[in-house]
Order: sequence, then C-alpha cells, then structure tokens
Amino acid sequence: MHQVESPLRYFRRIPYLDFRVAGEHRLVWELNRHHHLVALAQAHLLTGRGEYVAELTRQIDSWLLDNPFQQGINWTSALEVAFRALSWMWIWHLCGGSLPDDIRQRFLVGLYQHGLYLEYNLSVYFSPNTHLQGEALALTALGQAFPGWPRAERWRNTGSSVLLDLMETQVRADGTHFEQSSFYHLYALDMFLFGAILMGATETYRQGLSRMADYVAALMGPAGVLPLIGDDDGGRLFHAFGPPDQFGRATLATTAAFLQRGDLPFDAGDAMVQAVWWLGPEACRASHLAPWRACSRLFPDAGMAILAEGETHVTVDCGPFGAGSAGHSHSDTLSITVSLGEEDLLIDAGTCAYADPAWRDRFRGSAGHNTVRIAGRDQAAPVSPFRWREKPEVRIDQWDAAGSLIEASCSYLGFMHTRRVRLRGDVLFVTDRIEGPPGEWLLETVLAPGVGDKRSIRGVEDWPRVALDLELRKRGTFGGGR
Repeated sequence: MHQVESPLRYFRRIPYLDFRVAGEHRLVWELNRHHHLVALAQAHLLTGRGEYVAELTRQIDSWLLDNPFQQGINWTSALEVAFRALSWMWIWHLCGGSLPDDIRQRFLVGLYQHGLYLEYNLSVYFSPNTHLQGEALALTALGQAFPGWPRAERWRNTGSSVLLDLMETQVRADGTHFEQSSFYHLYALDMFLFGAILMGATETYRQGLSRMADYVAALMGPAGVLPLIGDDDGGRLFHAFGPPDQFGRATLATTAAFLQRGDLPFDAGDAMVQAVWWLGPEACRASHLAPWRACSRLFPDAGMAILAEGETHVTVDCGPFGAGSAGHSHSDTLSITVSLGEEDLLIDAGTCAYADPAWRDRFRGSAGHNTVRIAGRDQAAPVSPFRWREKPEVRIDQWDAAGSLIEASCSYLGFMHTRRVRLRGDVLFVTDRIEGPPGEWLLETVLAPGVGDKRSIRGVEDWPRVALDLELRKRGTFGGGR
C-alpha cells in the first residue's frame, strides 16, 4: 500500500514506529495475526473440502520461510506474537491432523518458539494492559494445549497467575476496565472469558466476568450496538470480521452460556460466531435468550451513566481520563450518545486512525465528541498519540436513576463545564453551564449526528420525537462568551 518494506533483522533493531522504515506497521501486524487462516480451518472442518487445507498449508509454509524466529516486523510486538499463537492453536485444534507431515512438524516447532518468545518478552513494563493480558492468555493456552512440552507447566502457571492478577487490579468494582475505552473493555472481557474457559474460574473471577458483561449490555442498549467510546483498533481476539460495533453481541452470548446467565440480551445467531466454538453446541443450546430491559444505571468508577426509557438509549460520559498516561482515552468528558431503537441519533465519532497523528488528534479531541469545547482547546493536552497530560478534574454532582438524570462537572484551563442531562420519555434535555475567568472566550457545542443509511440530523427541527435543550449561561466572574 505504501511501498515500504521493513528490514529482516533482529526484532529489537527494527524501529517499527518509524513510518519511513516500517510503513503502516499495524496493517502488517493485523494480517499476521492469521485470523483468516482460522477461518480456512473452520471451513475445512465444516465442509471437509481439501482446498481449504491446501491454501492453509501454502500460507503457513510461506510464513515460516519469510519470518525466521525473532527476525522481522512480525516479532516486534509480543501481543502480535500472542494473537498469532492463539490462531495457530485454533488451526491445530481444528485441522492439525490434515496438515502434511513436513508442515506439521515445522508448524509445531514454530508454535513452541512463539511460547519461548512470550515467556521472555511479557509486557510487564511496556504495556501492562491488554497487551500483557493477551500475552498471558496465549501462554496459558499453550501450557494447557500442549501439556507434554518442556515449559508447558511454567507457561500455564505464569499466564494464569497474570490473568488472575489483572482481574483484580484492572477491573474495577463496577465491572469497568481501567482504560476508559468501551472497545478495550470488550477486548479485556473476551480475554478474561477465554482464560476462564481454559483454566477454570474462582467465584471471584466469575463475578468479575459477570460485572464486565453487565457493562457491555448496558452500553449496547436495545440495538445491540457498542458505542465506540475512547480508542478502538477494530481488532478482535477471535473471528475478527464484521462491524466492530457489533462484536459485543457474540461476547454477551458467550458470557451468558459460560456463566449460565439467562438475563443477558442477545440473539440466537450471536452464539454461532464465538460461543459455539469456545463452548460447544450443547452450551449454546442451553443458553436462554433474554430481551432488552430499559434501565437507567450509573457505573460510578467509569463515570458512565446510562439513561434508558422505552427505546431511547443515552450514554453520558462523566468519567475521568484513563489511568496513567490515558493512552486509549479521548477528550470526551461529558459527551453523550443517543439512539432511538436501532437508529443512531448522536454518535461517538470513534478513532479513525492510529498511525496518522493529525487524523488521530482530530478524532480523539473534544471537537470529535458531543460535548462543549472551550477556547478551541481539548480537555487535556495531547503529548503523543498515546499520552495526555494536564488531565481535567471530573466529578458527578447529582444522579437520579428513577428520574433518568445526571449532572456532572469537568474542570480544565481555569474553566468549569457543568452538564445536566435528563431523559423524560422520549424527550432529552441537555443543559450546559460554563464558569471561568473574565474575558471573551469561544464556546463550541459539538453534535455528531448518526450517518450512513440512517437519518442525518442537521438541527433540532430535524430530530423527531427527541428535543434538545442547550443552554449556555454566564456565571460569576465569567465576563463574556459567544
């Protein structure tokens, strides 16, 4: 695509973040997770047709020749090695016996090398988030799937220990993930869930899974669509195909079957994507389909409020930026999303790009979200593509679940933005109050309407059944505004 080929050398000597050397490394990485090869293995299992194994064999042979152990861009990220190892284990599980003898032996040697790499390159210091979690999951799976290998017990014990620790330290009491991103929350839930299937789960661990699933269900609402709040990279632990905002459906179906929770909403077809492969057909048939129940709810650790009445579903982000450098957070405090049944009315614009700094800043900035931007500035200062500084102070001032009402404040740059959101039936009221130092300041209210084949909103007059009341007030010493 960009006509840039990264060098074939020891992985630590490849500056993969330098576009001039490696090009768009994420495009290369995602292809080399080999999700498409798992799809070939699934097709062979279901049809018995030999051409699927023939193509699978051709690609594996080519990959092993072109990617010697620890050489090249496909060894520069431990998480990518982990994703590929998991894909290779699925290939082995689904059709390993159908691979030619010479490929089968080289394939297993390569898979063992993936385990060795992960053992000594866990992201304990570099990215102790979903990176570390995915790597620990792959180690757990390797140890479980190949118990006769020399390091199997060590890998299984190391991986499961890390997963148990991350469930305690990164999943908060309200069930939300510490990175403040809906998509990475889903990533984490899938990893924790598959880990539980592999190693078993304590009651505490199961409760963590259950709380995480509750948050996904609350965010998705009656349409079963996940608002992409914070970063999303479009990837997936298993079956990385289809619209990313609908990945949560398969996750809920799998969680419901594993935990035997009949109250999690999903459709019967959702179980076919993931649950049937992870748990088998019997577990899926035993699961109970539950309808969506409108319920306003606050997740206090994330600062995420869900206002729901009938088919109207509103998310209000009243939480802080994520922990540490908040690498996967957006400048979206007090932003809202709104849907009416399956129709998106106000959306989160998403992520757009990781590698292009200009587009990344544009989409993760306050101007890309349904909030108020003050003086042309974001709510925090972007330092790099995955780092913020001078993060705002955020607090929840009032919450009334019965009245579907939330009021919260965000303080930055010497200003305080207070937003009050109330849902009454199918009418939504949003009131903004800005306080700040004397002077004339630019106040911008941003609205991102739904797009695509759904009705686009150009103003309140085009918004049927939902009214929006936006009010900017000058208070205290705030001298002027426009």
